[in-house]
Amino acid sequence: MHEGILKYLRFLRDNVAGGQLDPQLVASWYKFKEVEQNWFGVTVLGNGGHGLGDDLARALHESLGTILNNFGSEP
Repeated sequence: MHEGILKYLRFLRDNVAGGQLDPQLVASWYKFKEVEQNWFGVTVLGNGGHGLGDDLARALHESLGTILNNFGSEP
């Protein structure tokens, strides 16, 4: 699963060229339901979570085009 997460983040990084992304693609690529089996979700009870919100999805998208633009290519 770890390699799959890294592969998806590299996909997002590679598709950030140009900076602006259609809001529907941001919603589709960045705002997805949490996978309960990985226990990344944070809730009062359980591990469901709500996925990324608008602000965090936008911030991740912007960061992958700037400060995280070399993500996944570290030695």
